Amino acid sequence: MPHAAVLTPDIRWYVVGGDKERFAELVREPLPDAMYFAGSRPHDEMRLWYAAADALVVLGTKRDTQSRLYTSPMKLFEYLLSDRPIVASGTPAIRQIVSEQEVLFYEPDNAKDLADKAAYAIGHGADVAGRVAAAERKGRGISWKARAERIKEFMQK
Repeated sequence: MPHAAVLTPDIRWYVVGGDKERFAELVREPLPDAMYFAGSRPHDEMRLWYAAADALVVLGTKRDTQSRLYTSPMKLFEYLLSDRPIVASGTPAIRQIVSEQEVLFYEPDNAKDLADKAAYAIGHGADVAGRVAAAERKGRGISWKARAERIKEFMQK
């Protein structure tokens, strides 16, 4: 992500959760000035962060088996209901949850592709509006409330 931020100097990249020092240890590269760290925030504040964003990013790597095949970040489910474009790593694990209909996929571990997709999501609102609407529909269908309703219906039969 730091290299994607370098490639998109007109975009401010906000990282919400964790801290700058730990992030720098993980990525092992200099952090550009276009990256801002909000630190850990209370869950009830997250809707405000989502509303302030022009697009939301779901990271994933193909270099780690767990990330590539088994990790579908919980934030992805929250993002679906955010009314914002989503740029997501195209790992098999994430592709099990969402499709090109709901998100813009970038090639995992490809900073240029992440930068290009983020810039596209931000600069082409009308073109990504269909994905945002599809993400909302998908999110409503897999919410805890929707799941509880399906269980309730099943139990009533």
